[in-house]
Amino acid sequence: MVWDKLRSSSFELDEEMIESLFGYDLQSSGRSEEAKHKSSFPRKHVMDHKRLQNVTILFKALNATAEEICLGLIQGDGLSAQQLEVLVNMMPTKEEEEKLSNFEGNVAELGDAERLIKAMLIVPFAFNRIEAMLYKHTFEDEVVHLKESFEMLEEACKELRSSRLFLRLLEAVLKTGNRMNVGTNRGGAEAFKLDALLKLADVKGTDGRTTLLHFVAQEMIRSEGEDDLVSRLASELRNVKRTASLDLGVLASSVSSLYEGLAKHRHLVEEELWVESMGSFVCEAEMKIEELRGCEERVMLHVREVTEYFHGDASGEEANPLRIFVIVRDFLGMLDGVVGRSGV
Repeated sequence: MVWDKLRSSSFELDEEMIESLFGYDLQSSGRSEEAKHKSSFPRKHVMDHKRLQNVTILFKALNATAEEICLGLIQGDGLSAQQLEVLVNMMPTKEEEEKLSNFEGNVAELGDAERLIKAMLIVPFAFNRIEAMLYKHTFEDEVVHLKESFEMLEEACKELRSSRLFLRLLEAVLKTGNRMNVGTNRGGAEAFKLDALLKLADVKGTDGRTTLLHFVAQEMIRSEGEDDLVSRLASELRNVKRTASLDLGVLASSVSSLYEGLAKHRHLVEEELWVESMGSFVCEAEMKIEELRGCEERVMLHVREVTEYFHGDASGEEANPLRIFVIVRDFLGMLDGVVGRSGV
């Protein structure tokens, strides 16, 4: 049977983990006499059972000794971002910190994770160091991401204002709307909000199938003398489409978080800790953050200007400053569906 094969398997359990996680009694588990002897003295724990389970699992994920961790914290280097994230989650409460600091028994009787935390507490500002090292690890990637996002937004503003084909399309929609509304109070319009582009597919012709969007697309293709209308528009407005998925509030919050994080960790340099490894980083980070804040301010101005260029007063767009880009993206998707489906 299958169980015969299992009995001959080489699979082994992590006995210490079972004991830590589930309170498994190793002394009554049928192990060898030598193993029984090793576990015969009671192990002491400072943390409560559930908390101990969690930090023990985290400790296993570190794949490093207490000596290696403490050395990395003292030098401010040598620990990966993954290890630092684990250590942040192992941060003790004030009560746990006090108990571990005041523990005067045999340290060997504590669990591995508790011994690590107790050793780390000897390092000045240990968990502040961990947060600062993690901040330093992730700083450059965050700066690059934010800079690319702001540059993309800036390009999107330029594209929307300079696209000849999009301007021609707006002209076609305006003239079509005026022709349909001739003799009414809606005729002779000089402008329209871009939201109207999303309603073109709702207006159907007398055949019940052809929509106003379909008609405008046909007229554009006839006027331009080229069938590849959608791909040309998508090419001219490629950053507009990408920008529509951004959240300007999240970008602004990320810039603020970088600024506040640097201010929080600067005291480690002021306390003359890591002057060499952290001091130069702080100076460079300050310059990059100021540059980012300048980019943010410039882009916000461009977004407001392009919104006013198409909609006039931009105050109504404050809920989502990038709404105009979302409208254009959705319209291009509708246009693609109409042209592709009907073979215009």
